[in-house]
Formats: sequence, C-alpha cells, structure tokens
Amino acid sequence: MQDGLARQLRLWEEVTAPSSNGQDFGDPAFAANKSRPIHRWVPWIAGFSGEFVKNALRRYLDRPGLVLDPFAGVGTTLVEALLLGHQAVGFEINPYAALACRVKTTAYAIAPEKLYSEMARFQDFYHSRVGIGQHRCAPVHPCRQQHHSGRRPGGKSPDDRPVIRSRC
Repeated sequence: MQDGLARQLRLWEEVTAPSSNGQDFGDPAFAANKSRPIHRWVPWIAGFSGEFVKNALRRYLDRPGLVLDPFAGVGTTLVEALLLGHQAVGFEINPYAALACRVKTTAYAIAPEKLYSEMARFQDFYHSRVGIGQHRCAPVHPCRQQHHSGRRPGGKSPDDRPVIRSRC
C-alpha cells in the first residue's frame, strides 16, 4: 500500500507542466470558451476551456479510447473527446448541467443538411399557417376596437392609468 502511494507521489514530481505556446496547456479556465461554437452555449465558471481539454487529450491519449468524466459539468471534456474520436462517458448530478451536457454532446451528431431541411420545412409550415404580411386573426368587433388600440400587456394604457372597460 505504501509502495503504491509513493509511486503516485513520484508521478507528481516527474510530470512537468508544458510551456504555454499554443500547442500545450494554455489557460485552463472556461474564459476561452466564450468564443467557441458549442462551448459558448452554456457559460460555466467551473469549467475547463475546450483548448485545454483538447491539448490534454492529444498529449495523453495517443489513440482513440474511452474518456470518463465523473464531474462532467456542461460537457466540455466530453465534447472535445468526441471531436477527437474518443468514446466519452460523463456523470453530472446538476440537472441543468446534465441537460446542457446532453445537448452539447449530441449537437455534432446532427447533419447540417438535415437541420437546414427541417428549418425550411418549419418555415413553409409557418408561412402556410400565418402568412407573411397578412392578418389572419379574426377582426376585432367594432365595440371592442377602442379597447385594443395602444394597450400594453396587462391591459394598461401607455400612460399607465388603469383602463376601465365598458360593455357594449
């Protein structure tokens, strides 16, 4: 047991951090993710930057393998592992972070052509139902027209005085 612990401690002494020259481990903080696709979707203060994770994976995994992230957060490690051809498994107890993780790790699996096709299909559906530049709503009864002009949500007039409605 003591022997194993000594071996682990020696590893810390033997491993030196590479210099930050853009090829190795630069800034490990999440700040760099603010401008990167997928990673910028969900800011997470406790996360690593995608570049940091990518550089670590390239340095320590010379062939495709399985990456386990027991504290996945919003999935930066998992996304970078998948992009580099690794399998990736993560665990996250925070439901919000777990959802973000699932969304981000499946985003690259969607073919852009399929996404564009579905967007066009939705636009066609929307325009067929709503129309462009056409009013498809039922006309307002003349008695009620006075109550519909210039009103904000909640029925208040622009000058914030209460609106009193009368019946026709």
